[in-house]
Amino acid sequence: MVLGSGHVVDPEIPPTSELSRTALMRLSEGIRILRMYPGAKLILSGYDGGSEMSQARMMATVALALGVAKSDIILLETAQDTWEEARQAAGFVGQKSLALVTSASHMDRALGEFHSAGLEPLPAPTNYLAQSNINQAWVKYTPQARYLEQTERYWHETMGIWWQKIRDLVSSN
Repeated sequence: MVLGSGHVVDPEIPPTSELSRTALMRLSEGIRILRMYPGAKLILSGYDGGSEMSQARMMATVALALGVAKSDIILLETAQDTWEEARQAAGFVGQKSLALVTSASHMDRALGEFHSAGLEPLPAPTNYLAQSNINQAWVKYTPQARYLEQTERYWHETMGIWWQKIRDLVSSN
């Protein structure tokens, strides 16, 4: 299962360019895993976000263009967040095995939502923003725009985890 992560609808550009960088990385990892397991299905999720096409359908368009068979694609087009994606997946997958593809920075929070929905997915993180193997120490200390993206992801995920805890605390009372 590949979690959605943004797109635009623009017939003037290639379908691969209509996906956000994050969505394209998630989708390519999902396709890679799909090809490793004959008979597996590629579950794509994500709602339309106000556009004329859902994130799931846009990823399916790209997957088809990359050679994935239409019969191997399943769309979950109404989930608006990870909590909803987990519940829709649980309703569809049941007790079957599930690999969960999302960004490395989002994996802990996503696993929490999938576990709370009664699933035990195999984590398949991708789109790593930071690497620990840096050969030149000075690289860590030079200003770089990617550090802003890493900081943004950190706070996005941290606030998401806080929201999960508050939501779960309130709903258990």
